[in-house]
Amino acid sequence: MFVAGMLPATASWQPALPRSASASAFPDENFLRSRPDVGYNRPMLQTARPKKKSQPKAPAHEKYLEAFRWMLLTRTFEEKLASMYRGGRITGGVYIGKGQEAVSVACGIFLQKGDIFAPLIRDQAGRSAFGEPLVDVARTYLGSRAGPMRGRDGNIHRGKPRDGQLAMISHLGAMVSVVVGSLMAKRGRGEKNFIGLTTIGEGGMQTGASHEGMNIAAVERVPLVVVATNNHYAYSTPNEREFACANLVDRARGYGFEGYELDGTDLAQCLDVIGSAVKRARAGRPPASRRLHPPSRRPWRARRFRVRHRRYSQGAIRD
Repeated sequence: MFVAGMLPATASWQPALPRSASASAFPDENFLRSRPDVGYNRPMLQTARPKKKSQPKAPAHEKYLEAFRWMLLTRTFEEKLASMYRGGRITGGVYIGKGQEAVSVACGIFLQKGDIFAPLIRDQAGRSAFGEPLVDVARTYLGSRAGPMRGRDGNIHRGKPRDGQLAMISHLGAMVSVVVGSLMAKRGRGEKNFIGLTTIGEGGMQTGASHEGMNIAAVERVPLVVVATNNHYAYSTPNEREFACANLVDRARGYGFEGYELDGTDLAQCLDVIGSAVKRARAGRPPASRRLHPPSRRPWRARRFRVRHRRYSQGAIRD
């Protein structure tokens, strides 16, 4: 299944809780109010506007709150990482997913034991929702031998394959084929009730590895969900120089995928569409693709826009 998404260029993440939610749902609310530096914004805890008939069905209240907590925790943690980098405590580079937490958490929150998840560099919210301890993230960035990479890698090439979270080889399409191969291996061992999910940017979708992986996934009918996020630019290359089709989600039909497009800044929509894709894949439907996009476009691709530069690194520690 192919899911694509986008954040509008002027978007910033300002999630609101469902009408039935209250500030008391967060035990650490007083702490957050006393710490404006962690990005806490009081309107986040205000009730949402009444749902219009044209809006998608809201996800379960408990699932929405769980996703929101992971988003808030991830934002706070990554801002601390950036602060530590600027203070000289972290070497190398720091990659944060500010503004992209909604689609990321939706990717990890519906997965279960036995599934395969191949996140990319801005998917900390999804990693956490899938079960990665933040202490392992901190140990990796600090080069600790107690971390999952034993001090051999300093940022985002970490994972625990035995637990289903693959270590990222590259964000340029390579993980699609790795997930497909892993799913075929699980099928060959006779395992049941598993799926694989990987994320990719619109730039990575232009590589041969991503095309090969998606093609064999469709031919072999493996239970795969691909979430493609359109950031408008791959490094400095704009969309019009990356692909000629009107929408990346249009490629889904050519592969034999089911495809949907959605707004990557809308948590409720991300939970609804990606959750549905995971459920269909688990039921044996064809591979699916999702792309993130502005609300005015049709479902099956996700568009979004980074609200920070590509990474915190030497010469790039600016807002």
